[in-house]
Amino acid sequence: MKSLVLGSLVAAALGLFTATGLSSVHTDAADVLGAVDVKLEEIFRTGHDADEEGPLFSIVRRIAVNSEGLVYVANWGSASVYVLSQTGQLVSEIGREGRGPGEFDRVDDVFVDDGDAVIVWDGSQWRVTVFTPSEHRVAETISVAEAGASHPSRLIGVVREGFLVSFRTPYGMTSEWAPELERSVDIFLLDRNGRRKKGLPLASLPERESITKSTASTMSVSVMPFGRIPQFTLGPDELLYSGWNDAIKITVQSMDGATQRILEHEHEALPVTSADLSELFDNASEGRRRTLRETTLPKTKPAYRQFVVADDGRLWVQLSAEHGASTAACLILNADGSVLDTVDLPSGLRLEAIRHEKAYGVLTTDDGIPLVAGYAITM
Repeated sequence: MKSLVLGSLVAAALGLFTATGLSSVHTDAADVLGAVDVKLEEIFRTGHDADEEGPLFSIVRRIAVNSEGLVYVANWGSASVYVLSQTGQLVSEIGREGRGPGEFDRVDDVFVDDGDAVIVWDGSQWRVTVFTPSEHRVAETISVAEAGASHPSRLIGVVREGFLVSFRTPYGMTSEWAPELERSVDIFLLDRNGRRKKGLPLASLPERESITKSTASTMSVSVMPFGRIPQFTLGPDELLYSGWNDAIKITVQSMDGATQRILEHEHEALPVTSADLSELFDNASEGRRRTLRETTLPKTKPAYRQFVVADDGRLWVQLSAEHGASTAACLILNADGSVLDTVDLPSGLRLEAIRHEKAYGVLTTDDGIPLVAGYAITM
């Protein structure tokens, strides 16, 4: 096992949290330092071995964990879900390539419900497949329809009433109901038959910042470096957490759309430095460099890269890292918005799930190879 060096940061990193509908929570170093010391110890990392032909994963989109500790990995571009043991060993795969029951064009998301049923989203076929808990046999197949110009994109979570699905308008769609300048990601609650339960979205945030170039006949869309993105995560008690990562401001809603609280944290944005830009241009093709030179890039980095809601209701917010840093701070917040602790995680780690006092994420190596890693959490 490999132990990570973790620790609480100075009071300047803690800031001020407020929760709408709750009293303001003021936290300083004296209240936190030494009170709780969160540590992570690596259990496994898997995905590439010197004896293997190549990496197991390409782009990990989602990680889910069942009550027995089995780990389910949705790898974008694969036609199956990888099932890992508690120690990270590949034990089986769910699904295969095709368009029939239990078959996939592309696995985008995987979730495990309270009864350990495995729910898989195929973003190419716009289809939800439910597998039985232990045998992983097909129990249900539910197709989701588009709504006008809005197409189903990602499965956000599974609730008692059905499914939370994000909808987006594809680029290039221009009409009176799909203006190019007002793109958003909309979250709808669908019933078990894949139909919308309400006409209006449960939540909505702007689409991720992108670079678009269009001519009379073509349009190209590429990622905006240091751009802001929306994030939606389903937490315990069927609460939806949503945030636009320009600032640490996360809204918590119930399934009826009511806002339960808003968690905010004062955060000083990291500047995009000359070293950041040099690395960006050095790794870009000549065509990409030309596009970047024609684009007004953000002056600061997003406030955070990812947040994860643990099964105990705590929120783990991974802050953006400074250029060249081997670690990045992660704030751990209680459900009321107060700070539990701040820990340093590897800058190449993206947390995906926290369950049963274990954390799971995607650890990208210096060579760009994605590994799935598991950690034991102690407090």
